[in-house]
Formats: sequence, C-alpha cells, structure tokens
Amino acid sequence: MRLFADALYDLNLEYDLLYSQQASLLSQYELIVVPALYSAADELLESLKDYARQGGCLLLSFKCGFTSPELTVAKDLQPHLLSEACGMHYDQFTLPRQVSLT
Repeated sequence: MRLFADALYDLNLEYDLLYSQQASLLSQYELIVVPALYSAADELLESLKDYARQGGCLLLSFKCGFTSPELTVAKDLQPHLLSEACGMHYDQFTLPRQVSLT
C-alpha cells in the first residue's frame, strides 16, 4: 500500500481509505486503487467488478483476491472474479510435464 500512497502523494492527489464494508461507496470515486488485497470475500470482488463494468477505473496490485477470507486459494483464473474487469488473467499453478518420482 505504501508504494501507491507515495505515488499519489508525489502527484499531490488526495485519497480516502475504504474498508470492505464500504463497498457501496465505490461509485463515488473515479479511481479505486486496490493494493495487496490477497484475501477477499467474493462479495467484495463482485462489487469491484461491477464498479469497473460501470466505467470506474480500477487499479489492482498483484495477487488481489488470491484467497478467500478463510485463506482458501481460488482455483479459477487469477485474479479471482476480476479477470474480466482486468482484461487479463494468470494461472497460479503450473502443470508438471515430464516429471518423474524416483
């Protein structure tokens, strides 16, 4: 979070900190910066996806939404539930090929 905060400070831009319980306020902002949201409930990720779908600008850091609040790793494409909003995805697992156990 510090890197994002420092960058906004250097640009002389004010920012607010929102908690996940304040997801209903997202539409009031032109830009939502989501740093290091490693663990998140699907409801919050859906709110972020809806925000982007409605034209909001969403800036995510790496591994946002990687696990549930109970730290269960999402088994779909990453970023979990946000791939469409980001216009990209990545796989968190690599399938082993030509690997043998001895």
